[in-house]
Amino acid sequence: MANLKYIGKNILNHELEVKSGNIIGDHTEVIRVTVVSDGGNKYAFEGATTPDLTIDEGKTYRFDQSDSTNDTHPFRFSVTENGTWGGGSAYSTGVTTHGTPGVKGAYTEISVTKSTPNHLYYYCTAHSGMGNDAVLLKNDFSNLHRVSGSSSSTGSFGLTQIGGTDINPTGVARDQVLKFNGTRFIPAAYDATFVFTIADFDMNDSGTELIGSGSWKAAGALTFTAAYNNGPPDGYNGSAEGAPQIRGYVNNSISSSYDMYPLSSSFTTGTNPMAITYPLTSGHTIKFRLYASAGSDTDNDYTDQTMTFRNQFVYGDLSTNNGFTQANIRTLAAANTVTSNDTSRTLSVSVGGSNYLCFAHRTGDTNVAQVRAGSGVNLLTVAMDRTDATTITPLKETVSYLNTLGFTENFYVYASKIANVDAHSTTFTTVTSTQKKNYFIWGYDAQASSYDESFLETSGDWDSYNANSSYDDGNIINQTLSVGSFTSKYVIIAFPDRYGDNESEFVFKDNGTGLPFDVTKQSDVTITNAVGFQETYHVWRSTNALTMSNLTVLIASV
Repeated sequence: MANLKYIGKNILNHELEVKSGNIIGDHTEVIRVTVVSDGGNKYAFEGATTPDLTIDEGKTYRFDQSDSTNDTHPFRFSVTENGTWGGGSAYSTGVTTHGTPGVKGAYTEISVTKSTPNHLYYYCTAHSGMGNDAVLLKNDFSNLHRVSGSSSSTGSFGLTQIGGTDINPTGVARDQVLKFNGTRFIPAAYDATFVFTIADFDMNDSGTELIGSGSWKAAGALTFTAAYNNGPPDGYNGSAEGAPQIRGYVNNSISSSYDMYPLSSSFTTGTNPMAITYPLTSGHTIKFRLYASAGSDTDNDYTDQTMTFRNQFVYGDLSTNNGFTQANIRTLAAANTVTSNDTSRTLSVSVGGSNYLCFAHRTGDTNVAQVRAGSGVNLLTVAMDRTDATTITPLKETVSYLNTLGFTENFYVYASKIANVDAHSTTFTTVTSTQKKNYFIWGYDAQASSYDESFLETSGDWDSYNANSSYDDGNIINQTLSVGSFTSKYVIIAFPDRYGDNESEFVFKDNGTGLPFDVTKQSDVTITNAVGFQETYHVWRSTNALTMSNLTVLIASV
């Protein structure tokens, strides 16, 4: 245990007397707290880094966190080493907190009473390891942490040490013995075994990053932290083989150039001593694994913050829909960029004017099978092949692209067939589905013939008009078309010819009666939707003008 010596000052600026490591004063004692860098952030008190402190029963100790270095480092106490980080909880009896750490007037205060534990750890609620294993040791004046008694009495002990190693008898039970767990002696069953494992290993970077060329991280740019169960470690494959080690992996294969060893036998934090370069291929990863052991117990763990390096998905609008260059991709990247290999995305783009919807991604990522515009009942397949309005498969061009971090690979570039596609919607989705999306059209009107494209697509030409793309889901059986109530009108129904014909692939019925709904087929009509996609529609009209109340037409199986 460290020498129990600490000098503070009381709130009345009385001089404090230091005796046997104890701070003696008449009033609440103020202890100035700062945060210093010492193998990671640590608490310091009046300049002393993570000391053990002796506190006296009947006194109050105010740990002043006004210094700006305390920002984001709330100071608390616990009966468990490292507090909540060690699986314990904050000790709150007689504890008062005030203000925000790092701001003048902030403090954590503890009033020491008979019930205050003899052994308290201090820790940061936001960061692990800031108190090391330092403690507050209570002098309760009936238990002064030394042998007491007379020549005829049995001595009693408070918290003590063996050869400088702490003894913590908290929670002792019948038939237990004191056993060393790697850090201190604690109560345990006589045959208990303290298994060494790595509790946690992390680094200060995570997720997905844009792939580049050359150096990714300079030496010292990555910080590694580790914690152990029943540590500290003394080797990486048994104590005979030396200290713990960190090994680097590129795309799950060991990269010896990133090996970091020997580490200290009590390694808890450190940085990379060498520069880390980008992997050579998009989609590859870099991770680091800690190997450590204590005696015959070996363990390894890698950070769950493994870095994955990907290229960009870029999108926006261009004044051309063919003959693309690297400069075009850079224009799209400047407009909208996502670092991802996911090509199924929602794109918000205002195209307008004479420009075209465009996007690009690396050739190694999943091809886009279709682009859709709009949402809900107005979701439509976009024509993305400038040479053919009837295909849903986007036409793509291959272009070599040097990204902003110096990495070069081939990209596919796509563009809409027609300009100004955002006249329908500014929301577009890139999907792998090949299910087309177009309108089912139905309603009623007095017009008995000549149902051309202009009529079918113009709601103002009908007495009642419905256009709904949600019906276009690949299966029309059991779909119902709500027509409504009308007098002496024709019912008109139109949808893509890929669904087949009445009385062949399906049959129209009056949904109310279940009887066949008598229709006469009209001439097929070629319709180009609002975003350029074209297909042929079958058109049916009720054989006679009808007067109906709440008519619903069922598309039933034959």
